[in-house]
Amino acid sequence: MGMYYILMLRAATTTDVFNASAESRRRDMLILLAGRERSVGDIVEMLGLEQPSVPKHLRVLRDVDLVRARRDGRQMLYRTAGRPKVNGLVFRFPQEDFRDSKSNM
Repeated sequence: MGMYYILMLRAATTTDVFNASAESRRRDMLILLAGRERSVGDIVEMLGLEQPSVPKHLRVLRDVDLVRARRDGRQMLYRTAGRPKVNGLVFRFPQEDFRDSKSNM
């Protein structure tokens, strides 16, 4: 008997909103940024993430137009890019759920 492998094609994380937001840390960042602009340092402190990983996650979110960035002096400030539409559906950020679970923000 031969072995069969099922090949499932998957969209690249950097081109698909759903794949980009499937990572829990990126979802946390989106929810945090939906409240207001924040720097990488703010995100690191508030979410307890390692500093080198935050810009990488933000780059993925920027590549799929979920996050916008602007320079303020020497630092970059990030915010959500509004509510993007994906195949006619509005992508919603559940801010209230996040704020309840992270009450110290």
